[in-house]
Amino acid sequence: MLPENFHNHPSPLNNSPVHSWGTGSPLDSSPNDADPLSLNSFHLPDRSPSPFSLSNQELPNTTPLIRPGLVNNLANDFGLNDQQCSTLHAYVQFGSVKGGIGKAEMLAKLYAMTVNFDLYNHPKIIEDENNVETLRRMLRDLDVRLQTTFAVTASQTKTIRAVVTDLIYDPMRTCYHELAADVFESLRKNAQQYHFHNVFGVPGYEKTLETTIVKQCSSVRNNFRQHLRDGMAASADEFTHKLNKKYLRLGGPKYSLEQLLNKNIILRNYIHENPSSIWAEEEEGDESDTDESLAVVEDGRKKKKRKLKTHGGGKVPKGCDFWGLIDRWFKEQLDEKELGKKMSDPRWKQKIEGFRRLDEAGFKNLASPSNTTTPAQSPALRTGQPVGNGAQLGRGMQALAYIR
Repeated sequence: MLPENFHNHPSPLNNSPVHSWGTGSPLDSSPNDADPLSLNSFHLPDRSPSPFSLSNQELPNTTPLIRPGLVNNLANDFGLNDQQCSTLHAYVQFGSVKGGIGKAEMLAKLYAMTVNFDLYNHPKIIEDENNVETLRRMLRDLDVRLQTTFAVTASQTKTIRAVVTDLIYDPMRTCYHELAADVFESLRKNAQQYHFHNVFGVPGYEKTLETTIVKQCSSVRNNFRQHLRDGMAASADEFTHKLNKKYLRLGGPKYSLEQLLNKNIILRNYIHENPSSIWAEEEEGDESDTDESLAVVEDGRKKKKRKLKTHGGGKVPKGCDFWGLIDRWFKEQLDEKELGKKMSDPRWKQKIEGFRRLDEAGFKNLASPSNTTTPAQSPALRTGQPVGNGAQLGRGMQALAYIR
């Protein structure tokens, strides 16, 4: 039996914090009471937040590749909200950091992101076959337009130049005007490793890549020719050592040092026998049918194309520049049955040894670089002509024609 005044005593729950949350006794509370511990008091929002939304964060301080007005217009055309528009601006800002993606690729991805936002905002559009087909046509049209605006990035250009340098210094190379085709094939085979996977398979992109390769090949060939010319006064060993520092890179191909020395001796011997040929430079990019008037040089700047001219100012016929003459010489030598088709053959080794002896006899202990000459003066230097006080040019003194 309960005491008569049991109900008159205050319940211990009356002073409980739990009781203070509700309007009545916790034992009498209904599921609709606003009890914060009740599962029924939690309500999910009608729609989850956009998975593409970004909170305000500190963005990189860099100049965007795409103007903000273009981003705003794109967002307005698709009816995006402010937060989604801010996300597009953030993407452009991050993609514009030095070494980032190219402008054409950024435009394509920006458009795709905008379409994703639009699909998220209007999920029923997926069920509308007409709209889906329209979207597909727009994307196909965008892909065609991007092929005409595609550009090789600065990072890809550096990779191209590194591959060109690797291949031009190959001691077994005998054809220098086919360098561009070899570089293109090397990039194609190593597209993933060299980050050219976005180029191959798209004819328009490949054509742009080919144009860039041709320019870089011409530039590297002209630099190599100048290095050959300026190093004629040094011994073959010293000359090869300097070239190795310039043309061999860490992580690059591993060439035989002996073969590199032999190849340089062959080139030096040709220059010694044909001193005027070293001044016949090619026009940078002359292998290409491009109409562009600027060529990229080693330091990344641009300069006007140079015309093929001899030391006397006349135009050099195509194929008669220095490397064209070298290619012709190698072809003639390799066609001789006595020598063989490979420079590693015994007859070739004997020929190279003869070149080595001539090099050592004719190019040692030359005058200092202060004794220079100009391209126009080089043909006048011939053995047997008087120089200075009636002195005769000795053996190997034609090398003075190569020193500026």
